Amino acid sequence: MRELDELFIKHSGSDLIVKRDVPLAQYTSFKIGGRAGVFIEPRTTDALLRCLRIFYNNGARPYILGGGTNVLITDKGLPYVLSTNGLKWLEDDGNGTITAGAGYSLRNLVSYAIRNCLEGLERITGIPGNIGGAVMMNAGKKQYSIGQKVKRILLATPYGKAWLNKGQMTWKYRCLSFKSTIYGSSETEKGLYVIAGAELKLSKKRDNKALKDYFLCDIKKRRATQPVGKLSAGCIFKNPEPAPAGRLIEECGLKGYQYGGAMVSKKHANFIINHKGASADDVVYIMKHIQECVFKRFSIRLEPEIRLMGISLN
Repeated sequence: MRELDELFIKHSGSDLIVKRDVPLAQYTSFKIGGRAGVFIEPRTTDALLRCLRIFYNNGARPYILGGGTNVLITDKGLPYVLSTNGLKWLEDDGNGTITAGAGYSLRNLVSYAIRNCLEGLERITGIPGNIGGAVMMNAGKKQYSIGQKVKRILLATPYGKAWLNKGQMTWKYRCLSFKSTIYGSSETEKGLYVIAGAELKLSKKRDNKALKDYFLCDIKKRRATQPVGKLSAGCIFKNPEPAPAGRLIEECGLKGYQYGGAMVSKKHANFIINHKGASADDVVYIMKHIQECVFKRFSIRLEPEIRLMGISLN
């Protein structure tokens, strides 16, 4: 793939940052992961499209990395990583509709909405990451998710970019899928696409006192119940139907369980923290152990909520 590396270097510029041999741990909240052979960060949607065309024309596929708050990257590293962190624009039409690039911080978006008396995002207060990943994972809490406020998304493929409306998307628990192909292709099904931005419809309020109060209350609760400030990737497993994953893990007596440098949080059992120089292998060992214990006791197979990059639990 040396020729492909050189091709990306050739296309680099002010709107397309290309680096070689980049440590990926610095781009994740876990602070875990090997190195990227080539790390590519487009700053505009046009640059993103160029990247996707290069990959497509050369029969290669990158790993897509956003804010890095919900991922575990293999210690062995990844050949090509395409980051959406450079897509940071924000537009506000003044009537409750805001549009943000995939790389725009979710925390900053929530803060912006509250400052400008826009209701609808305060319930995802405290969820880290960027808009692109939040939309792709349909991030949320309990009965609420960001997909309820998304009006359209901007999807980029090797064929171009297009705005998809709600009728072309299906929202599920921690998942977004598409009902139709783009430009008559099947690239969305093959996985060669990137969410470049999203348009959200919020409600305009006279003042933001109630929004601020909710925000502060939620932050206080989060600090009391989750390992805020620790190196983690958020909730490790999806919540199954019978009970929250954290409760099942706790009932198996696994709070504080440690392997290598990784440990199950003593505050919330559905969090694994990088306690002391953990490797991806350490985290994977604990994840498998949790799955085995929960299945043995409850006959429930927990599914990962975090994205595993270059890693398989099988």
